Amino acid sequence: MPSIKDKLTVRAIAREYCSNGRNKEQAMRTIGYAESSCKSGKAVKDVYGNLRVSAAIAVIDDKSAEKQQRTIQSIDEMFQKAYDIAKTANQPAAMNGSATGIARLYGLDKDASADKDEQQELDKAKTTEAIALGNIRLRTG
Repeated sequence: MPSIKDKLTVRAIAREYCSNGRNKEQAMRTIGYAESSCKSGKAVKDVYGNLRVSAAIAVIDDKSAEKQQRTIQSIDEMFQKAYDIAKTANQPAAMNGSATGIARLYGLDKDASADKDEQQELDKAKTTEAIALGNIRLRTG
């Protein structure tokens, strides 16, 4: 039976747990624990309550978060590509969804001021930005 005192076992448990949808029993089974241990609440608690195992899982989670980190620019590019595809496919609803995503990304979906002059400036900036970002024709009324 594997031992959580062994560094390789600890890493293997963490890797299996993080890669299988966070199924504790399945990870233990894959590593080589007996079926009775996998189903035993005490054994599962002993393994996943161990500080080494918790730390190994945290390391994998941190590396995964770094890989998936997105920037405003990358999300903007993603929305812009979606907008372009929707435009090519003549899908106005999808174009609107992408344009809305871009507007929300830059905070253009919220009114920032109750002052009339500031609100007019904000509306003008929103219109200019929306046209620049999505080549959208907006009706003014």
